[in-house]
Amino acid sequence: MMVIIFIICSYFSDMDDQLEVVDNQGDDDKKRLQMIKIGAGLYVHHFIKYNFKEKCRTSSLSGYKWVMEVLHGHYIVCHEQFRMEISVFIKLCDTLHQSYGLEKGKDISIHESVAIFFVGVRACMWK
Repeated sequence: MMVIIFIICSYFSDMDDQLEVVDNQGDDDKKRLQMIKIGAGLYVHHFIKYNFKEKCRTSSLSGYKWVMEVLHGHYIVCHEQFRMEISVFIKLCDTLHQSYGLEKGKDISIHESVAIFFVGVRACMWK
């Protein structure tokens, strides 16, 4: 695919040279070539944007491992999932544990409990 993009870009750079030649022929031909160049550029942009998508949120993890992946991953993912920065989420978990007595359960950690709450809140916000 990168080869196709390279070929298209080199074609457009060649068109700039053609525009200089056309300059002597008249404004109508020059405008026509510019419109073709703009149209082709928009088509290439659209093709790349909508046909080459990277998969997102493809984690096969769940529970505690998923929460740790979110907290140790990209900061934007944490903000999307929990609506707060990583440092704020960790500080909140520590505060809930130390000041309010939130304890880990038999099979669930404090981080996982808080994450479940915020994922639920996020789901309710979108309805």
